[in-house]
Amino acid sequence: MKPSSTPAPARRLASALSIPTISHADRTREPHPEAFPRFEQFLADSFPLVFSGSSCESPGAPGLLFRLPGRSETLAPIILAAHYDVVPAGAADDWRLPPFSGQIHDDCIWGRGALDDKASLLAIMEAVESLLAEGFQPERDLYLAFGGDEEVTGTRGAARIAALLQQRGIQAAAVIDEGTAVVHDTIGMVRRPVALIGTAEKGYLDVQLSCRASDGHASMPQRRTAAGRLARALRRLERRPFPARLRPVVAGFLRQLAPAAPALLRPLLRFPRLFWPLLRPVLAANPKTDAMIRTTQAPTMLSGSAAPNVLPAEVSAVINLRLLPGDSIAGVLRRLQRVVRDPAISITPLLPEGSSEPVPESPVDGWVYRGLQDSVTAAFPDAVIAPYLVTATTDSKHYRAVADAIYRFLPLPMGPAELAMIHGVDERIAITDYLRMIGFYRDLIQRLTGNSPGEEA
Repeated sequence: MKPSSTPAPARRLASALSIPTISHADRTREPHPEAFPRFEQFLADSFPLVFSGSSCESPGAPGLLFRLPGRSETLAPIILAAHYDVVPAGAADDWRLPPFSGQIHDDCIWGRGALDDKASLLAIMEAVESLLAEGFQPERDLYLAFGGDEEVTGTRGAARIAALLQQRGIQAAAVIDEGTAVVHDTIGMVRRPVALIGTAEKGYLDVQLSCRASDGHASMPQRRTAAGRLARALRRLERRPFPARLRPVVAGFLRQLAPAAPALLRPLLRFPRLFWPLLRPVLAANPKTDAMIRTTQAPTMLSGSAAPNVLPAEVSAVINLRLLPGDSIAGVLRRLQRVVRDPAISITPLLPEGSSEPVPESPVDGWVYRGLQDSVTAAFPDAVIAPYLVTATTDSKHYRAVADAIYRFLPLPMGPAELAMIHGVDERIAITDYLRMIGFYRDLIQRLTGNSPGEEA
């Protein structure tokens, strides 16, 4: 596609991807701190009607909150959320095109953040800008909540935006954030694409297991070394995974797949609780589905001696846990202590501000969810629509105090290749998919903020 024929929205997204908004847990260590105000100015220059037709605040550091006023002062608002920070790109030589060059090639827009999550943010802005150009005014307030540190827990961006909304007494009808996509060739039980709407989200916790012992020369070790005790603790945890449980969101996911599944599987999927003894080992055998039915625990970091011939004074391991709704951080810590059952092993939560409790299921029988379903069907008519448990974490967890209904959805078709691009190399989005994404948000905004069908979420 020649540059002159490239749609303007695609060119704007390419420009946005050229701004390296790489976040870091320690803001003083961000490689390009000037990129965040530069990106915010880019938005102001690119979407003048959004900025002139709404109020804009910066409660986050970084973060932006827009309020587009509706005609009614009594209807609960809708919040659309996204984030504009990205993860590091890794080695630029591994990419076919430089990750922050903002290039359009092979009918795709290339760059870090194309899928996670600048396309969502820009598509929302494009949708609102075009609606305002047509004279659109919502019936209810529409908030656009954009965080700038989602990749590093969102405590400076989305958390501060949510705190401001809570301080003002805002109770939204729903929050709709990034999340799962319209996946194909990834769910073996069905051949049709499946639009996964995240209605619940797992919690997040990192803990450190550590053991101290006398250091010394490795030629004269004690019978019970610190490394040996830690290894035994890790082995106990591995042998005793958290119990499998069928949460309502997963039961709903399976039921929605049933009509599109092979005939032999349909009864099992249609009645998952009845056939749970049969389904449980099948789901547990696949890491992707196993993560949907239990709290997972994964050792991710180990540390010990700095030299091969020296006994360490302390050894440690970091365990990453993703908490199933219904579990809690306090309960998980108690269980870890029971399973390890070694007083020499200390178990300490890391970065409490980065930990999060699971976000429980949002309703799937209210008008917001139905409107979301209708917009998905309009954009992806062949897709099965199913509720889904998001096993990663998103900024939406910070909005629990301002909305009872929180949904996570990325209106993009994605197969294994596209899923591998998220936080991987050669991240890109097809221009046609991006334009459909804009159309999806135009439709969704009009459905949810136009003529109000009621207040029940």
